[in-house]
Amino acid sequence: MTTTVATDYDNIEIQQQYSDVNNRWDVDDWDNENSSARLFERSRIKALAGIKGESVAAEKLLYLMRVTCSAGSAD
Repeated sequence: MTTTVATDYDNIEIQQQYSDVNNRWDVDDWDNENSSARLFERSRIKALAGIKGESVAAEKLLYLMRVTCSAGSAD
């Protein structure tokens, strides 16, 4: 036979136990303009923007090459 024991927790105890569960960093860290998290995000954005800029430049070059070839073959 199995016995079930009901455990009563005080609401304050539970709040104290789990108050820091979702706090992985201090809010002050995010408020700082030079925090490592902000610097990382900025570098990521710059890197992604650089990749996009390179692909746009490559697409333009490819387009110009195709247009030049088409214009040359039309002569």
